[in-house]
Amino acid sequence: MNPLEVIRKWIDSIDEETLIDLIAIGQIFHPETSLKEAGTKEKIAVFKDYLSSSELSDAEIVQKTLFTIKWIDFNIQERGTEAFWSKGIDKNLDMRNHISDDQGAVDFIDKMLSSFPERKKKWIRLVANWNNLLNGELSDEHIKDWFIDRLMEQRS
Repeated sequence: MNPLEVIRKWIDSIDEETLIDLIAIGQIFHPETSLKEAGTKEKIAVFKDYLSSSELSDAEIVQKTLFTIKWIDFNIQERGTEAFWSKGIDKNLDMRNHISDDQGAVDFIDKMLSSFPERKKKWIRLVANWNNLLNGELSDEHIKDWFIDRLMEQRS
């Protein structure tokens, strides 16, 4: 399995709601312009298509892998910390107290607050799983070894 396929397999293991959050968080920094233009559910298909390696050279696979690793890291690492979630609960409670006159906004924040513990647990687990990949199949050494092995196969 090439490193981009490892990322795709990890992406496939993420539940739809969390995956939509991940894409929404980072879409502004992603080079795939159709990701920004797609509807919410379409974003998943666009992102998964972006991760396809079927028509890429080995060098392009490594390039796209390295970008995607950094893109995911940039967008999720802080969500794996208690500090992030502590700040988040404080911000939600503060907003809730300041907008009590807007019932629609209050309902939205109440929904966020009610799902907060579960989302926190899910994201912390997801980031830990991602970090395990970074230290294993997606480590720099593993990616280099995959690329060198592919070069050697082509020369024999």
